[in-house]
Order: sequence, then C-alpha cells, then structure tokens
Amino acid sequence: PGRLEGKKTMGLDIAAHFGPRTLPDAVIYPTGGGTGLVGIWKAFAELSALDRLPGGLPVMIAVQSEGCAPVVEAFRRGLAAVEPVVSRGTVADGLDVPGAIMGHRMLGVLRESGGTAVAVSEAEIIAAFHRYGALGVTASYEGAATLAAARRLRTEGFLKPGMKVLLVNTANHLVSLARAEPPVSGAH
Repeated sequence: PGRLEGKKTMGLDIAAHFGPRTLPDAVIYPTGGGTGLVGIWKAFAELSALDRLPGGLPVMIAVQSEGCAPVVEAFRRGLAAVEPVVSRGTVADGLDVPGAIMGHRMLGVLRESGGTAVAVSEAEIIAAFHRYGALGVTASYEGAATLAAARRLRTEGFLKPGMKVLLVNTANHLVSLARAEPPVSGAH
C-alpha cells in the first residue's frame, strides 16, 4: 500500500531540486508497471493543490520498448485502461511489463498533463545506451530509452526547442547477469 507514496518521493525530489517556479517543461519516464510515473505526478498535483508550484506542471511522457508497449498502445487507442500484451522481449528488463499495474491511472496522468506515450526500438535503446556511456553517464537501458524517446519526440516536434526536459534514469549502467556476456575462454 505504500508503494505509490514511496514513488511519490521522486516528484518531491524533482520539485526540491528544480524549485517551484522552474520545474521541467516535460518529464520522460521509463515505464513498466507505472507506479513511478503516477507517483511523480501525485507529488506534483499535491504540491500544486497547496500552491507550492506556481510555475505550472510539466507534461508527463511514458516511454516503453516496442517489444512490450501496452501503455503506448492503450494511449494511442484512447482506452481508459491498459490491456495486457504478449511481450516480444526487450534489452530493458524494467520495461518488460506486459500488464501495467497502474495502467488506468498512468493513462489519466498522461492525458491530464498533456503528455504522451512513445515506444522506441531496441536499436534506439542500445544506441542511446552507448551514447550515454560515451558521455560518461551511467544510465541503464531503461534510462537510455528516455534519451531515445527525447530524440524521437524532438524530431516529431512534440518537444520544442528551448524546452527543459528531464530524462529520468531509474538505474545504473550495470546490466543484469542474465544479459552479461560470458567471459572469453582462457582469459585471466
């Protein structure tokens, strides 16, 4: 029962870091089950109701892998709830959630904030992961998906020049052991 309240702390941290008048214009969140995105918005909404965010609220953007994108599909179709999908797999394990736990609420947040949902390809995720690495950013594949989404949304015109966009990186660059390459035989 406390999971959503725990995830809300991300929104409180964002508001504390940026300040009440300078929140990002958009927040891109790597979305699996949805509690993180919903929790961030819950914090923003509660702070706004207390007149603690006079600068306005950001648009919320959910990013998923094309291999498992139930939220993107439901948003695109205008549904009120997320319908489970059959996952085709993704390198971003945290995005491989065929039935979003907070799907109905996530869709509400995306619409209420004027946001959107976008699915990125495996190639885009991996390219963004390598780009982050080259820049010294220890992003996870899930975090890299946010960079891939930002690039796509900028190209499509959803993100405009001059917008302040927060890409939420939910983990570090270390990949799970299930995805790690085995050591080369004979190497010491």
